[in-house]
Amino acid sequence: MWLINTHNGYTDKNGHHIQRVDVKKDYPAIWEYFNRINKDFDGKVEKRGDRGSHWTNLRNCAYIQDFAKPKVIFGRFMDKPTYTFDKDGFLINDALYFATPATQYLAAILNSKVNWFYLSLLCTDLANGFLQALLQYQV
Repeated sequence: MWLINTHNGYTDKNGHHIQRVDVKKDYPAIWEYFNRINKDFDGKVEKRGDRGSHWTNLRNCAYIQDFAKPKVIFGRFMDKPTYTFDKDGFLINDALYFATPATQYLAAILNSKVNWFYLSLLCTDLANGFLQALLQYQV
């Protein structure tokens, strides 16, 4: 139901610095859960290399603000054009790509038969009519 971005601090689109999330202070139940996991893994979570300034923080994501922008979302594997326009700032996982800036017009063009034909010339052809539509072939 919830996604808590335990970010490492960043500067927002208006140039304001947003302080890193202090998990211990701001989310004590999550802090306890993280500590338990860390103990279960003999402190390896705390020592991992891909962390922020504190071991409970995520490392910086250069494009974190792009998730809030209007964007076109699409999957890596498609058997037909399935581009979706998102104006509400949905978060997606690594099974999907997104392109921003975007408009509904762009999504409509990407969903067209002409674009699908073009992609079929560029993308890796997989079994059963699927294409591997990697990001470099898109917008």
